[in-house]
Amino acid sequence: MKRFLALGLALSLPLAAMPAHANVTSMSYDARALSLGGSFSAWGNQDINSPLGNPALLSRQRGTFFFGPNLGLSLGNNAVGTGEIQGLIDYGQYLTAYQAAAGGGEVPASVDFPNVLPSDGLRLFAGTQVGLIGLKLGNLGIRSYARGGVEAHVTAPEVFSVMRNFDTTDRTIASELQKLNANLSSNSPDFNAAVVAVGNIKTHINSPEGFGPLMSQGADDTGERKVTLAINEQAYVTTGVTYAQPISNFGILPGKLTAGATVKLFNGIGTMGMPGNTLQTSNNQPVPLGVPGRVEMTTKLNIAQPLTDMNKALDEFGADPINNASKLSEAADKFTKDMSADGRFSTEYTSYAAGAMGTGLDLGLTLAVNDALTVGGAVTNAVVLWPGTKTVYTGGYNGSSFQLNQQGGTENINFTDTEPLGLQVGAAYATPIPGLTVAADLQQNFDGYGPSLQVGAEESLFNLLMLRAGGRFGGRYSFVGGGIGLNLWLTRVDLAAAVDTAGRGANVAASWSLGF
Repeated sequence: MKRFLALGLALSLPLAAMPAHANVTSMSYDARALSLGGSFSAWGNQDINSPLGNPALLSRQRGTFFFGPNLGLSLGNNAVGTGEIQGLIDYGQYLTAYQAAAGGGEVPASVDFPNVLPSDGLRLFAGTQVGLIGLKLGNLGIRSYARGGVEAHVTAPEVFSVMRNFDTTDRTIASELQKLNANLSSNSPDFNAAVVAVGNIKTHINSPEGFGPLMSQGADDTGERKVTLAINEQAYVTTGVTYAQPISNFGILPGKLTAGATVKLFNGIGTMGMPGNTLQTSNNQPVPLGVPGRVEMTTKLNIAQPLTDMNKALDEFGADPINNASKLSEAADKFTKDMSADGRFSTEYTSYAAGAMGTGLDLGLTLAVNDALTVGGAVTNAVVLWPGTKTVYTGGYNGSSFQLNQQGGTENINFTDTEPLGLQVGAAYATPIPGLTVAADLQQNFDGYGPSLQVGAEESLFNLLMLRAGGRFGGRYSFVGGGIGLNLWLTRVDLAAAVDTAGRGANVAASWSLGF
């Protein structure tokens, strides 16, 4: 077998509307895979990175070797794109004009708050992946790469609902209050009009567009609402050993059947203390932080009772405005005090920490039906054994830091956050058009998102210049892109770029290899 020496360099700067890094970084330092939309379960790259899509593809490649660096970078969010940026600018200008109007200026026309608070939460992420070394000889291959990243996910559906409609609610209530104050301050107040104004205020406070989501919705609703901040940290090295071997199809299937498997070893940092002194346990020690790991901070708030008391005061005023006018003012003062009362807010901190070492297993099959058609399928992280821990703390803010007390003992868990189970099936077909190959994959990662369709096409011109285009639709995010490949004697160069279909980011990648 001809030996092939590859010195790989890949640069990727993706901005994508999705929260995790597993899929992005796998394509980030592989320009060809990015340009084909990730459709690589039946159509591998000509290097040691083929097992990233399907371990069985390793047997289709020549001997390769690389000694870094392969580099991928990611940065993005799931809410703010090009359209939302203009909306935020418009809304900021409106708020400035609205605040200026409080001094007696003209009240500007209302501008809707842009939809940058998704119902499933706001996500921000940044990550990197660096290929360290890879070697493929015969049917055996080994590669090692480091992954690092952080993702923040804020979920607060009821609070987000209030925030999305706060401006409209605030303007309406402010207008009604202005009328009410002017009426009651006049020499001859109209109490019937005052009752109507108070009724309007109550309606807007209790409406789904107002503070209704923060109120109790029935006997079984305690009124407790949650704001959760989850932070995922990635910093570990993965070393994978892949073996692929043609196997007998027992005469059942046409063509050549190949099976492959990758055994992975994960090496993380383990558990460390949270940097800084903002979060501390009751004995003034930093709370634990897993690297890799996940921390969840849940702030529980319950303002349903203060809102209920205010509603009662509004009802009493409406029933007898003359005798209950002073009570309404007292109720407003009480509402302000109740909102800051002890126990109104509490915090729960949960730490999920991976151990220093874990293992995983990927499995794959390919079937070369004929010279033109290949089908393939892979199970990523079919098995993950990564011992970890779960620890729960509760507490609150004491004026300078969050003081947290551990609840119960530390629970042993299997940490799979950064290595979720994934299924992918697809096909590649060399069309009758000279040099044109098309591919399509269907992928499902069990990470809280639905399936995605990945399609790609490559036109090879004399095996010197490859023109590529592809896209991914569904799953964590959707993008379209393209790229080129150059085979220049001993040198191979691949370039790729992709943009998120929602205008929230872009991916670029470049790789080169030298062989002899």
